[in-house]
Order: sequence, then C-alpha cells, then structure tokens
Amino acid sequence: MDFFDLFLSLTSVVLVAILGDFNSTLAAAGATAPITSSIAIVLFDRQHQRKVDTRTVIGQQHLVDISTKVIKGVFASLIFAVCFNLLARKGFSLTPCMLYSYCAWTTTWIMLQVI
Repeated sequence: MDFFDLFLSLTSVVLVAILGDFNSTLAAAGATAPITSSIAIVLFDRQHQRKVDTRTVIGQQHLVDISTKVIKGVFASLIFAVCFNLLARKGFSLTPCMLYSYCAWTTTWIMLQVI
C-alpha cells in the first residue's frame, strides 16, 4: 500500500464522519455508500496491476472475481441491517442488536462463500 492508497482510505473515512455530524440521513448515506467497496476494488486492482504488465480481457477476471465477492458481502450486510432493525423494533438494546446482527452477517457470509 502506498501513500495514495492510504490517503484515499483515510479521507473517505473522515468525510463520512464529518457528514454524519450534520444529520442522521447523511450518516445513513455515508454508512451505505459503496466507499469501502470501491476503495477495496481500487486497491485490489492496483495490487494486481503491479503483478501483471498487460491489460487483457483475461487480465480483467480479477475485477469480476472481486466484484462478485463484493456483491456477496453487500447481501450479508443487508442481512445485518435487517436483523438489527428487527431486533431494535422488538426493544433489544444496542449490544444484543450488534451481537445477533453480526452472527447473522457471519452466517450469511459463510453460506455465500460456498455458492
């Protein structure tokens, strides 16, 4: 990871934190924006390009692979959010909501890796 990669990652996190101070809608938008996904894809591509000199159709398979894994991760995150929302509606406090939602996320993530 070089300076640009680190700068991009940190800047994105700081921007989301600053926007979240304004209101809950901006905080939710920042939480659901594909910031980490896009950063991960860019960093993964940059690392791949350091190893491979040519950009061919076959050379783009790494982008297909990482984006497919991102789709699986987004689905697992959706399960996390739905589980958290349902538990909060039932009156659970923050800690049980987080614990059970992460269990749901982990289970979903593991199941999707088999597919």
